[in-house]
Amino acid sequence: WKANSEYKGLRPLDPLAKWFWQLLESWGPLRRSHVLQLATGTAAAPKGGFEYLAGHDIQRSDGAYRFSLRKQQAQQPQDDAATKHANKPLPRAFAPLNRLYLPEYKSKQELAAGLEQALHRMLHGKPAVDAVAQSGGGSSTL
Repeated sequence: WKANSEYKGLRPLDPLAKWFWQLLESWGPLRRSHVLQLATGTAAAPKGGFEYLAGHDIQRSDGAYRFSLRKQQAQQPQDDAATKHANKPLPRAFAPLNRLYLPEYKSKQELAAGLEQALHRMLHGKPAVDAVAQSGGGSSTL
């Protein structure tokens, strides 16, 4: 998974990216599959491995979109408790293009708490990708 990933707004050796991969490596297969589902819309790796991960954008004829880990742009503070965790924004996903946007957390523990909250919301009724994102119009806050 890591070997077939792209980055935008951060580099593979930046603390946020390192913490993300460290968390995935420390979590069991079920939780890792939930992170994959959050970011890509499917809980299983493609047959043949992550190099065959495909997106759902009709504008690209090959349909290939690697998993992309991106730094989430700073947002205005929000009063909606459903879109933040302990006054921190939650990770966002754009599953049609296999993107996971991470806020700039200050520690691996903050990142873990944000991912856990985003996974909880995805698994318990809050969609990982809303209708706008599914139609290609943007990303969804989890």
